[in-house]
Amino acid sequence: MTRIRIARPDDPAARPLLDGLADEYAKTYGEKTDGELAVREVVDFVRPRGVFLLAVSGATTVAGGGLAPLVGDAAEVKRMWTSPLHRRRGLARRVLAALEREALHLGYRTLHLQTGALSDPAIALYRASGYERIAPFGRYRDEPLAVAFEKRLTAGALGADAALFAQVES
Repeated sequence: MTRIRIARPDDPAARPLLDGLADEYAKTYGEKTDGELAVREVVDFVRPRGVFLLAVSGATTVAGGGLAPLVGDAAEVKRMWTSPLHRRRGLARRVLAALEREALHLGYRTLHLQTGALSDPAIALYRASGYERIAPFGRYRDEPLAVAFEKRLTAGALGADAALFAQVES
């Protein structure tokens, strides 16, 4: 059984997620993503500013993602990743639903995120989860491979996914 729990990016259990993400960034996008994992401080992913979630099966981290503040009532989804050995099982969908629910609890009403144009599964996940395309922002504003999304959150708009999948352990 895979459970979703709150962690910190500097938690040793987060290392597989961050290392896997760094490897995928390097293989898919090369040097363009150098430093991406250092852009945010750990405190950005800790309540009350944000949250960092890990999906854990037994003692193994298999997926996760984080939420960090932007401006006002907007936050950014960051560090979404699923182990290649655990893909196509709905884990990213569960993590994203849990992040949306946590965002509402933290007072955020809009979520933004960015991915790369070569990340077809991620783009499909975000579209299927109700995210709408927006212009790239921040450090990727002028990056041709950047694909950005936004979703406005309301308790009713989260739907069944949040209720079914978003049980998060503290």
